[in-house]
Amino acid sequence: MKTWRPRIRTSNLPAMNKSRKTYITVISLVAFSGILAQAALIFFEQAPVCLNQGCQVVERLLNVSPVVFNLIGACFFAATGLATLPSVSRRITDLPLQILLIMGASAEGVLIGFQALIAKTFCSYCLLVLGTVLLLNTLAGLRQLLLGFSALCTVSFMFLLLNFGATQSNLERLTLQDGTYAVRTCSSPRIRAYLLFSQDCPHCQKVIDALAGCTQCEFNFNPVTRMYKKDLLPGLNPIDSYSPRVNIIALKILGINSVPVLVVEKTDGYQFIRGDRNIINFIKTNCFSPGATNREDLFTTQDPFSETDTGVCSVEKSCK
Repeated sequence: MKTWRPRIRTSNLPAMNKSRKTYITVISLVAFSGILAQAALIFFEQAPVCLNQGCQVVERLLNVSPVVFNLIGACFFAATGLATLPSVSRRITDLPLQILLIMGASAEGVLIGFQALIAKTFCSYCLLVLGTVLLLNTLAGLRQLLLGFSALCTVSFMFLLLNFGATQSNLERLTLQDGTYAVRTCSSPRIRAYLLFSQDCPHCQKVIDALAGCTQCEFNFNPVTRMYKKDLLPGLNPIDSYSPRVNIIALKILGINSVPVLVVEKTDGYQFIRGDRNIINFIKTNCFSPGATNREDLFTTQDPFSETDTGVCSVEKSCK
Protein backbone atom coordinates (compact mmCIF):
# COMPACT_ATOMS: atom_id res chain seq x y z
CA MET A 1 0.00 0.00 0.00
CA LYS A 2 1.43 3.32 -1.05
CA THR A 3 1.56 6.22 1.41
CA TRP A 4 0.63 9.67 0.18
CA ARG A 5 3.33 12.35 0.46
CA PRO A 6 2.87 16.03 -0.29
CA ARG A 7 4.79 17.28 -3.26
CA ILE A 8 6.31 20.70 -3.58
CA ARG A 9 5.93 22.12 -7.05
CA THR A 10 9.31 23.38 -8.15
CA SER A 11 8.75 23.88 -11.86
CA ASN A 12 8.71 27.65 -11.45
CA LEU A 13 11.78 27.72 -9.22
CA PRO A 14 15.08 27.77 -11.15
CA ALA A 15 17.37 25.14 -9.69
CA MET A 16 21.04 25.88 -9.02
CA ASN A 17 23.70 23.54 -10.30
CA LYS A 18 25.97 21.75 -7.90
CA SER A 19 29.08 23.82 -8.67
CA ARG A 20 27.33 27.09 -7.77
CA LYS A 21 26.01 25.59 -4.57
CA THR A 22 29.53 24.45 -3.72
CA TYR A 23 30.82 27.98 -4.22
CA ILE A 24 28.03 29.38 -2.03
CA THR A 25 28.83 26.83 0.68
CA VAL A 26 32.56 27.63 0.64
CA ILE A 27 32.05 31.44 0.60
CA SER A 28 29.47 31.20 3.40
CA LEU A 29 31.88 29.13 5.48
CA VAL A 30 34.71 31.62 4.91
CA ALA A 31 32.45 34.55 5.79
CA PHE A 32 31.16 32.71 8.86
CA SER A 33 34.72 32.07 10.08
CA GLY A 34 35.84 35.64 9.37
CA ILE A 35 32.93 37.19 11.25
CA LEU A 36 33.49 34.87 14.22
CA ALA A 37 37.15 35.95 14.25
CA GLN A 38 36.07 39.59 14.17
CA ALA A 39 33.71 39.02 17.10
CA ALA A 40 36.50 37.33 19.04
CA LEU A 41 38.86 40.26 18.39
CA ILE A 42 36.26 42.71 19.63
CA PHE A 43 35.49 40.63 22.72
CA PHE A 44 39.07 39.87 23.78
CA GLU A 45 41.18 42.64 22.24
CA GLN A 46 38.65 45.48 21.77
CA ALA A 47 40.29 46.00 18.37
CA PRO A 48 38.19 45.06 15.32
CA VAL A 49 39.80 44.69 11.90
CA CYS A 50 38.80 47.70 9.79
CA LEU A 51 40.55 49.70 7.07
CA ASN A 52 39.14 53.04 8.23
CA GLN A 53 37.60 54.72 11.28
CA GLY A 54 34.06 54.14 10.04
CA CYS A 55 33.77 50.88 11.99
CA GLN A 56 34.28 52.65 15.33
CA VAL A 57 31.74 55.34 14.44
CA VAL A 58 29.09 52.77 13.49
CA GLU A 59 29.79 50.62 16.58
CA ARG A 60 29.13 53.58 18.89
CA LEU A 61 25.69 54.03 17.33
CA LEU A 62 24.54 50.45 17.93
CA ASN A 63 21.91 49.57 20.52
CA VAL A 64 23.57 46.18 21.07
CA SER A 65 27.14 45.08 21.60
CA PRO A 66 29.26 44.85 18.41
CA VAL A 67 29.94 41.25 19.43
CA VAL A 68 26.21 40.45 19.31
CA PHE A 69 25.89 42.29 16.01
CA ASN A 70 28.67 40.20 14.47
CA LEU A 71 27.21 36.97 15.85
CA ILE A 72 23.94 37.77 14.06
CA GLY A 73 25.90 38.10 10.82
CA ALA A 74 27.70 34.83 11.51
CA CYS A 75 24.35 33.07 12.00
CA PHE A 76 23.18 34.41 8.64
CA PHE A 77 26.16 32.98 6.76
CA ALA A 78 25.88 29.72 8.68
CA ALA A 79 22.26 29.45 7.55
CA THR A 80 23.11 30.14 3.91
CA GLY A 81 25.82 27.51 4.03
CA LEU A 82 23.51 24.91 5.56
CA ALA A 83 20.77 25.67 3.02
CA THR A 84 23.06 24.57 0.19
CA LEU A 85 23.94 21.18 1.63
CA PRO A 86 22.64 18.33 -0.56
CA SER A 87 20.73 16.71 2.30
CA VAL A 88 18.80 19.95 2.86
CA SER A 89 18.31 21.36 -0.63
CA ARG A 90 17.23 17.99 -2.03
CA ARG A 91 14.30 17.84 0.39
CA ILE A 92 12.99 21.39 0.44
CA THR A 93 14.28 22.90 -2.81
CA ASP A 94 16.28 26.12 -3.09
CA LEU A 95 13.51 28.35 -1.74
CA PRO A 96 14.96 28.75 1.81
CA LEU A 97 18.30 29.85 0.39
CA GLN A 98 16.62 32.35 -1.92
CA ILE A 99 14.64 33.82 0.97
CA LEU A 100 17.77 34.04 3.13
CA LEU A 101 19.69 35.88 0.40
CA ILE A 102 16.87 38.40 -0.08
CA MET A 103 16.76 38.96 3.69
CA GLY A 104 20.51 39.52 3.72
CA ALA A 105 20.31 42.03 0.87
CA SER A 106 17.48 43.90 2.64
CA ALA A 107 19.46 44.05 5.89
CA GLU A 108 22.46 45.41 4.02
CA GLY A 109 20.22 48.08 2.50
CA VAL A 110 19.32 49.21 6.02
CA LEU A 111 22.99 49.33 7.03
CA ILE A 112 24.04 51.26 3.92
CA GLY A 113 21.29 53.83 4.42
CA PHE A 114 22.17 54.14 8.10
CA GLN A 115 25.85 54.72 7.37
CA ALA A 116 25.09 57.25 4.63
CA LEU A 117 22.52 59.35 6.49
CA ILE A 118 23.15 58.81 10.20
CA ALA A 119 26.77 57.82 10.75
CA LYS A 120 27.96 60.02 7.85
CA THR A 121 30.73 57.53 7.12
CA PHE A 122 31.11 54.07 5.63
CA CYS A 123 32.56 51.08 7.44
CA SER A 124 35.01 49.17 5.22
CA TYR A 125 34.27 45.94 7.08
CA CYS A 126 30.54 46.42 6.51
CA LEU A 127 31.14 47.06 2.80
CA LEU A 128 33.08 43.79 2.62
CA VAL A 129 30.11 41.94 4.10
CA LEU A 130 27.82 43.73 1.61
CA GLY A 131 30.00 42.55 -1.26
CA THR A 132 29.86 38.98 0.06
CA VAL A 133 26.05 39.04 0.23
CA LEU A 134 25.82 40.37 -3.34
CA LEU A 135 28.28 37.71 -4.49
CA LEU A 136 26.13 34.97 -2.98
CA ASN A 137 23.08 36.41 -4.74
CA THR A 138 25.01 36.43 -8.01
CA LEU A 139 26.06 32.80 -7.65
CA ALA A 140 22.43 31.86 -7.00
CA GLY A 141 21.51 32.98 -10.53
CA LEU A 142 20.48 36.06 -12.47
CA ARG A 143 16.94 36.02 -11.12
CA GLN A 144 18.19 35.87 -7.54
CA LEU A 145 20.65 38.70 -8.20
CA LEU A 146 17.84 40.89 -9.55
CA LEU A 147 15.66 40.10 -6.52
CA GLY A 148 18.44 40.72 -3.99
CA PHE A 149 19.67 43.88 -5.68
CA SER A 150 16.10 45.21 -5.91
CA ALA A 151 15.60 44.62 -2.19
CA LEU A 152 18.89 46.39 -1.42
CA CYS A 153 18.04 49.40 -3.60
CA THR A 154 14.46 49.66 -2.31
CA VAL A 155 15.45 49.79 1.35
CA SER A 156 18.31 52.23 0.67
CA PHE A 157 15.99 54.44 -1.39
CA MET A 158 13.45 54.58 1.44
CA PHE A 159 16.21 55.84 3.72
CA LEU A 160 16.93 58.64 1.25
CA LEU A 161 13.29 59.73 1.44
CA LEU A 162 13.47 60.18 5.21
CA ASN A 163 14.72 63.35 6.87
CA PHE A 164 17.08 62.70 9.77
CA GLY A 165 18.62 66.16 9.58
CA ALA A 166 16.03 67.84 11.78
CA THR A 167 16.68 65.42 14.65
CA GLN A 168 20.45 65.75 14.32
CA SER A 169 20.35 69.54 14.14
CA ASN A 170 18.19 69.69 17.28
CA LEU A 171 20.69 67.53 19.17
CA GLU A 172 23.60 69.66 17.98
CA ARG A 173 21.96 72.82 19.31
CA LEU A 174 21.40 71.39 22.79
CA THR A 175 23.72 72.34 25.65
CA LEU A 176 23.87 71.56 29.36
CA GLN A 177 21.76 74.66 29.96
CA ASP A 178 18.88 72.85 28.27
CA GLY A 179 19.18 70.19 30.98
CA THR A 180 19.27 72.65 33.89
CA TYR A 181 16.39 72.36 36.36
CA ALA A 182 17.40 75.28 38.59
CA VAL A 183 20.31 77.68 39.18
CA ARG A 184 21.90 78.74 42.46
CA THR A 185 24.00 81.87 42.07
CA CYS A 186 25.47 84.69 44.10
CA SER A 187 26.24 88.35 43.50
CA SER A 188 29.63 87.93 41.80
CA PRO A 189 30.21 84.32 40.74
CA ARG A 190 33.71 83.50 39.55
CA ILE A 191 32.94 79.97 38.37
CA ARG A 192 30.00 78.42 36.57
CA ALA A 193 29.46 74.70 37.06
CA TYR A 194 26.85 72.08 36.22
CA LEU A 195 26.03 69.39 38.76
CA LEU A 196 24.70 66.23 37.10
CA PHE A 197 22.91 64.32 39.83
CA SER A 198 20.20 61.84 40.73
CA GLN A 199 17.45 62.55 43.24
CA ASP A 200 17.86 59.14 44.91
CA CYS A 201 21.65 59.28 45.16
CA PRO A 202 22.95 59.82 48.74
CA HIS A 203 26.34 60.92 47.39
CA CYS A 204 24.59 63.60 45.33
CA GLN A 205 22.76 64.72 48.47
CA LYS A 206 26.11 65.23 50.23
CA VAL A 207 27.25 67.52 47.43
CA ILE A 208 24.01 69.50 47.50
CA ASP A 209 24.31 69.91 51.29
CA ALA A 210 27.86 71.24 50.84
CA LEU A 211 26.49 74.07 48.67
CA ALA A 212 24.45 75.55 51.53
CA GLY A 213 24.96 79.32 51.82
CA CYS A 214 26.13 81.79 49.23
CA THR A 215 29.36 80.84 47.49
CA GLN A 216 31.55 82.34 44.83
CA CYS A 217 30.31 79.83 42.27
CA GLU A 218 27.18 79.60 40.17
CA PHE A 219 25.73 76.09 40.17
CA ASN A 220 23.35 74.71 37.59
CA PHE A 221 21.48 71.63 38.82
CA ASN A 222 21.03 69.06 36.06
CA PRO A 223 19.05 65.95 37.15
CA VAL A 224 19.13 62.75 35.11
CA THR A 225 15.37 62.23 35.66
CA ARG A 226 12.34 64.49 35.98
CA MET A 227 12.35 66.22 39.34
CA TYR A 228 9.75 64.81 41.72
CA LYS A 229 11.47 65.78 44.99
CA LYS A 230 10.67 69.45 45.01
CA ASP A 231 12.14 69.92 48.51
CA LEU A 232 15.58 68.71 47.38
CA LEU A 233 16.48 72.21 46.16
CA PRO A 234 14.50 74.61 48.37
CA GLY A 235 14.38 78.28 47.48
CA LEU A 236 15.25 77.76 43.80
CA ASN A 237 12.95 78.57 40.92
CA PRO A 238 12.56 75.57 38.60
CA ILE A 239 12.93 75.94 34.84
CA ASP A 240 9.94 74.21 33.25
CA SER A 241 11.58 73.63 29.88
CA TYR A 242 14.53 71.57 31.17
CA SER A 243 15.24 68.17 29.61
CA PRO A 244 16.83 65.41 31.75
CA ARG A 245 17.59 63.49 28.54
CA VAL A 246 20.23 66.10 27.68
CA ASN A 247 22.10 65.18 30.85
CA ILE A 248 21.87 61.45 30.10
CA ILE A 249 23.23 62.01 26.59
CA ALA A 250 26.07 64.13 27.97
CA LEU A 251 27.10 61.35 30.36
CA LYS A 252 26.96 58.74 27.59
CA ILE A 253 29.12 60.88 25.31
CA LEU A 254 31.69 61.16 28.10
CA GLY A 255 31.52 57.43 28.77
CA ILE A 256 30.34 58.05 32.35
CA ASN A 257 27.66 55.88 33.96
CA SER A 258 27.61 57.38 37.45
CA VAL A 259 26.67 60.51 39.37
CA PRO A 260 27.41 62.99 40.84
CA VAL A 261 29.48 64.67 38.13
CA LEU A 262 30.49 68.31 38.26
CA VAL A 263 31.15 69.99 34.91
CA VAL A 264 33.13 73.19 35.44
CA GLU A 265 33.47 75.84 32.73
CA LYS A 266 37.03 76.90 31.96
CA THR A 267 38.40 79.40 29.49
CA ASP A 268 39.81 76.58 27.35
CA GLY A 269 37.02 74.02 27.76
CA TYR A 270 35.54 72.04 30.63
CA GLN A 271 36.75 70.16 33.68
CA PHE A 272 34.90 67.06 34.86
CA ILE A 273 34.95 66.03 38.51
CA ARG A 274 33.45 62.75 39.69
CA GLY A 275 32.52 61.49 43.15
CA ASP A 276 31.13 63.31 46.20
CA ARG A 277 34.50 63.68 47.97
CA ASN A 278 36.27 65.17 44.95
CA ILE A 279 33.41 67.57 44.22
CA ILE A 280 33.13 68.71 47.86
CA ASN A 281 36.90 69.30 48.00
CA PHE A 282 36.62 71.40 44.86
CA ILE A 283 33.78 73.43 46.37
CA LYS A 284 35.61 74.04 49.65
CA THR A 285 38.82 75.02 47.86
CA ASN A 286 37.46 77.16 45.04
CA CYS A 287 33.99 78.40 45.91
CA PHE A 288 34.60 79.50 49.52
CA SER A 289 38.18 80.67 49.01
CA PRO A 290 38.53 84.46 49.41
CA GLY A 291 41.78 84.67 47.38
CA ALA A 292 42.89 83.88 43.85
CA THR A 293 41.82 86.50 41.36
CA ASN A 294 43.27 84.60 38.38
CA ARG A 295 40.50 82.38 37.01
CA GLU A 296 42.85 79.57 35.97
CA ASP A 297 44.34 79.45 39.48
CA LEU A 298 40.96 78.39 40.80
CA PHE A 299 41.13 74.93 39.25
CA THR A 300 43.24 73.00 41.72
CA THR A 301 41.49 69.62 41.64
CA GLN A 302 43.48 66.86 39.96
CA ASP A 303 42.29 64.98 36.88
CA PRO A 304 39.10 63.12 37.93
CA PHE A 305 39.37 60.46 35.25
CA SER A 306 42.52 59.08 36.86
CA GLU A 307 40.67 58.36 40.09
CA THR A 308 38.54 55.39 41.06
CA ASP A 309 34.74 55.60 41.09
CA THR A 310 34.26 56.17 44.82
CA GLY A 311 31.40 58.21 46.24
CA VAL A 312 29.17 57.71 43.19
CA CYS A 313 25.89 56.07 42.25
CA SER A 314 25.09 54.28 39.02
CA VAL A 315 22.74 56.10 36.67
CA GLU A 316 20.92 52.88 35.75
CA LYS A 317 20.74 51.17 39.16
CA SER A 318 19.41 52.26 42.53
CA CYS A 319 21.95 53.48 45.06
CA LYS A 320 21.64 53.12 48.84
